[in-house]
Amino acid sequence: MMLLVFVGLIVAIQLFNQETVLLYPDDREQILAERADKENNAHYVLQEARDKLPSRLEPVAVPDDDYPDRKFPYQPLENEFSGIMGIQVPPDHPAMLHYLEESREAIDHARTALQRPYLRHPIPASHYNLRNQLPPNQYLGYLLAVWFAYGQTQITHWDDLQGGIQTLSDLWTVLSMFDTEPLVIHSRWQFDPFSLHYFKLMQRLIQLTDDPAVLDALDELLKTHPPMYEDLTNIFEAHMRALDDTMLVPELMESYGMPTRFDYDDRIEMYQLQLVSRWYVQHLEHFRDPDNTTPEAFTKWLDDNEWRSIPWTDYMDMH
Repeated sequence: MMLLVFVGLIVAIQLFNQETVLLYPDDREQILAERADKENNAHYVLQEARDKLPSRLEPVAVPDDDYPDRKFPYQPLENEFSGIMGIQVPPDHPAMLHYLEESREAIDHARTALQRPYLRHPIPASHYNLRNQLPPNQYLGYLLAVWFAYGQTQITHWDDLQGGIQTLSDLWTVLSMFDTEPLVIHSRWQFDPFSLHYFKLMQRLIQLTDDPAVLDALDELLKTHPPMYEDLTNIFEAHMRALDDTMLVPELMESYGMPTRFDYDDRIEMYQLQLVSRWYVQHLEHFRDPDNTTPEAFTKWLDDNEWRSIPWTDYMDMH
């Protein structure tokens, strides 16, 4: 019994008094300042634009193919902008066209994000129990969906091909600014990667037209978009910065005047994450090696360098 108590005390000391090891300690103060800088952080501009959008449309009832004498709320296709917006209104319905016209001010304001030097989520990704104790980031996916819908409608309904292409190009440029932030750390530390929706919506837009001028313009636009996740080094570093953010959640909570409520399970998980961080610190330079930026090379290197010996890595791999 005494031995068990002694072992328990050793574990407790490790959990409660471990030194925090960061992957990017030199960048820490700068990143924290950038998150809070409302003058230069494009995220705050997009929040303001989101607040300028009109109220969401109510569902529109349309005839059912199987029951022509009955009407049901419109069910958008997966790759229609109505579906990404979460609105049960056909893309070409007069109510939708009017809504998008009313959204012009918000979209114009959103474009000013291009004048900001960077984009960072004001509240970073972290362990979900702790994240829920912090103020939420304003969800931007709806604004981004309306932005695409606006550009598509310029092309398909407002006879403004050049303006529509510019709108979609500006949207893609803003989406690329999210590259400095994590996509998905695991299923409970998540930011919606709208760039996935962008290509679904673009595919749908191409299906809607047979106009050679429109197809050529969209083809030229897509040529300016690099393949998604082409550079695994950028993705890796964004995720590693999120790991640093998790290590410093107590500091962040303190900055918001909130007490840190760590239970035993939180401390166990933080301890496991710290073990992962320490391993990464030893190998960080390798992940910047151009020879290891493909998924195959990256995975092989992990398998050859004791990744499996780090506690909790199987769980991380699954997510």
